[in-house]
Amino acid sequence: MIKKRILSSLFLITIITPLLFVNNLIFILVTLSIHLLIVHELSTARKTPLLHKILSYSLFLGCFFSLFTLQHHHSATTQFIHILILATMTLFLFELFNKKISFLNTRYFLAKQSILLSIISLSMLLLFTKNKVLFLYCIALTAITDSSAYFFGKKFGKTQLSPISPKKTIEGFILSYLTIIGIILLSTLCNLVTHKESVILCSVPLFALFGDLHESLIKRKLKIKDSSNLIPGHGGFYDRFDSYLICLPVVLLLLQ
Repeated sequence: MIKKRILSSLFLITIITPLLFVNNLIFILVTLSIHLLIVHELSTARKTPLLHKILSYSLFLGCFFSLFTLQHHHSATTQFIHILILATMTLFLFELFNKKISFLNTRYFLAKQSILLSIISLSMLLLFTKNKVLFLYCIALTAITDSSAYFFGKKFGKTQLSPISPKKTIEGFILSYLTIIGIILLSTLCNLVTHKESVILCSVPLFALFGDLHESLIKRKLKIKDSSNLIPGHGGFYDRFDSYLICLPVVLLLLQ
């Protein structure tokens, strides 16, 4: 399992790193493809009728390009976009920590997720455009957090972190967090990131954990182990990218 997680991390870094050297259009296409596949996985897991799937895809793409066009041609709307991103992150956290919520039982769940993913896609593009180095650091640190938390949890973990994801331990998370802090301090001393960026990067493991737990919550509600089998041996795209759905937008907001 540890080997699988390391391979997953390397898989993500291998996919993402070349994007730093391409133009924004290619990045948009890759990001939209990944998030569109996540919408597909959610709709398939809920056994959604074909027409509703098509409507969800259309809603996702329509919202993204509407917001992208608005932001691209009217700089005054940047603050509005940031408010939307903040609202999206708040909703994700509300769903995660409110045990009584039954958001999966509503017919509007898939539509809501499509809209939220479109906002997240835009936030990733904005972060990528604003600071590519910080974007890559977020990807790398999230991957390291996931692998090291699992490793330390297996070796030293005794206390369950959350009933949503029983295999996660407090000890594993703390030790992985300390590992990340060490990497960030070293990067700061080597002038690879600024002091402000280093403080922002310290939030990555926490919000990556929230993204992971939110996806685990959805899978528990849907009674599935993996979001899909689109990535042989590694589950689905939601399984691989869940941690980034909250941490990257939050980093963008903190960067302001």
